[in-house]
Amino acid sequence: MDTVCIKPFVFTDDLVLASEQDYYTNSIIFARPNHPLLISMEKLVRETPNKEGRSFATIGGSTALTEYIKTNNLQNYAKPVRYFIPFDWCDWHTAFDKTYADDIEFFATTYSVHLYNEMGRLHNGFNKNAMFDSESLYEQLKSKHGITNSPTAKRITSEQLHKAIIDNKITAIANRKTRINRERILFLLIAFVIGLILYMKLFN
Repeated sequence: MDTVCIKPFVFTDDLVLASEQDYYTNSIIFARPNHPLLISMEKLVRETPNKEGRSFATIGGSTALTEYIKTNNLQNYAKPVRYFIPFDWCDWHTAFDKTYADDIEFFATTYSVHLYNEMGRLHNGFNKNAMFDSESLYEQLKSKHGITNSPTAKRITSEQLHKAIIDNKITAIANRKTRINRERILFLLIAFVIGLILYMKLFN
């Protein structure tokens, strides 16, 4: 799980949805038992064949959920972004650095915080079990809920975290350029072979 509850989910509506910028997310769904949305999404996941390598986000995740909400005019059940997803996925690292050290009031209306486990997994060497800056939101939440760091936990400062993120971005860009160059070489090779075959057919 990568969502931390900040305060109890006390709502009177039969359905409460989480919004994230320009779409709706399935990371948080508050609904009464057997709500039509839950039944429809479960049916969609069970009955949709995944023969094309599509991701869960396409079949039954945020993409499909957003389409269902818009189709059935359920937008009014969505709470403001800060209720459940106070920062966007591209800012996932701000939970682990000192971004919110002096701005804890930013979360005054927040019910939960999404930590984006997948983003951390994509960054080689990132370990959520490490010890981060004591002023970080992550360490403040751990302290609030009585979670202590392991004596052997590696300490990671905000500066080290930022450097690791930049290094990962540089590596990702380099890998992308390498892949593009390989694709270009393959394309040119195929074009050369096709051209050679056509030449041989025309002049032989």
